[in-house]
Amino acid sequence: MAQKNTIPVVRGALAGVAAYLFGYLVTYLLAAPRLDDLFAVQAFEFFTGENPVWKLTGWLFYNEHFVSTIVPRLAGSDMVNFLAESDDGSATLLFFLPVILLVVAGAIAARGQSGTGTSQHAKAGASVVIGYVLPALVGAQLFRLELENSTAGPDFVTALLVAGLLYPLLFGALGGSLVSFYSSRQTSSPQ
Repeated sequence: MAQKNTIPVVRGALAGVAAYLFGYLVTYLLAAPRLDDLFAVQAFEFFTGENPVWKLTGWLFYNEHFVSTIVPRLAGSDMVNFLAESDDGSATLLFFLPVILLVVAGAIAARGQSGTGTSQHAKAGASVVIGYVLPALVGAQLFRLELENSTAGPDFVTALLVAGLLYPLLFGALGGSLVSFYSSRQTSSPQ
């Protein structure tokens, strides 16, 4: 009996959520100690009673997806990517974190896919978008920091379009395609 070529929606959604949460966690573990030592963070905590490190980590996590942070200034606001502007070479490596996690998530979603074609595996891998887009939207709101009469945080539109949709579709599909490539090499190699 032939199996239907279906997209693994549940597996893709779970892999997408896991990639988002794990990406934020790794970013937090790497960035929080440095952020906590910043004078501005300590001053903010002193005056407001709130420790903003978890939100600032969220800014960096979105910066990893090339989503800028809106920072209010005296006259208007600026769009800033703190990672791109950092002179710390190790911070630049964080740009690869969501890419790697989404490729792995896409491979997990496509693993065991009944379809034999690369396009079917790529679609299965891209299904991680189902689990990545909602946390990306929620996070863009949660990581906002209220500053008197203004708000700082990830740009919501870019968070939706780039972090929530483009990244998981593109890199999840790449992960699924890699599974197809690996599977075809396994079946074509002599035993």
